[in-house]
Amino acid sequence: MAAGYNGKIILKNEEAISDGHRVLIDFEVDNLAAKETFDLKQDHITRCEVLPTSWKFRMMFRRVSANGIVNIPVSLKRFDSMPYQVNASISVLLSDGRNQSFLAAQETLLSLKWDPVMNYLDT
Repeated sequence: MAAGYNGKIILKNEEAISDGHRVLIDFEVDNLAAKETFDLKQDHITRCEVLPTSWKFRMMFRRVSANGIVNIPVSLKRFDSMPYQVNASISVLLSDGRNQSFLAAQETLLSLKWDPVMNYLDT
């Protein structure tokens, strides 16, 4: 994890679904609105008996204007040695302390070994 992260990372659930695995990880960040920059990193290895894959997740918050607009680059990189192509889908949901959502985004991505996948979310 990058410097400046003082919240909790919780692996809430990993489940097998018809076409792969769904992994749910919660990141808690206190007073996000007051932060100018913030980097969060997390590695995860799926618990798949057939095709285990390893992933590096990174989310970078960058406040870019005085009116509160924030740029959020999100990267997901596969780092295992399996030679098989897999699809990956990433969803980001930001909510406040009362669990009220203020940003939701989802992208479906294709990843080969060592291919980084990056998406930018602007809010």
